[in-house]
Amino acid sequence: MGKIVPLPDNASRHIEIGKQALANQNYASAAAHLDKAFAEAPTYVVARLLVPALNALHQEHAALPYLSRFMADFVADPAGSAVVFDTLLALPDYRFAWAVLPHLPEAQQAAMKTRVIDAEVADRTAHGPAITELAKRLRHLGGFAPHEQEELINSLGRLPRRELIAAASGNLVDPDVHPAVRISLLDALTAIGATEPVTILATPGSKPSCPMRCQAS
Repeated sequence: MGKIVPLPDNASRHIEIGKQALANQNYASAAAHLDKAFAEAPTYVVARLLVPALNALHQEHAALPYLSRFMADFVADPAGSAVVFDTLLALPDYRFAWAVLPHLPEAQQAAMKTRVIDAEVADRTAHGPAITELAKRLRHLGGFAPHEQEELINSLGRLPRRELIAAASGNLVDPDVHPAVRISLLDALTAIGATEPVTILATPGSKPSCPMRCQAS
């Protein structure tokens, strides 16, 4: 059997085929070729094409590692930042969306903030009972075992900002909520730009980090 030799500039070939497939809305082919291109040339140029292809295939979770790796490039590029919010609002992950907003160029922030708010309103209208049920579970983390608490807070991003703040705040003073979970909740509130003063129950001998105005009890 002959030895397989990569074609010269193989990444560029896959990029061009992927771009054409993307233009023709052949998203499966685009994602396959762009994934091969990224394996050989892991750059923002390829990621910027691959993420929309994955989004079109409803594989937003698969797109997240590319966003995380090149977030600075995506948010500095107006077209790229739109792709970021396409991904986050399709998941949806409102916590991540609110956290990204301050890092956008100032000229884009207002329009993107409106887009996030509109998405939250539409989501509440379409999935109100599911959001209410998740918020209820997240407001009472102390009733769950520590490993269940950790699993549940992974769902925080599903809540619109208003519900996230309400769900997280009460847990900060619940002694049955694991200390690491309380810190994660405080970090989430900070990330989404919550400004309301909060009280957090500190563990004995510890000094909690309070990026927002907070009071240890």
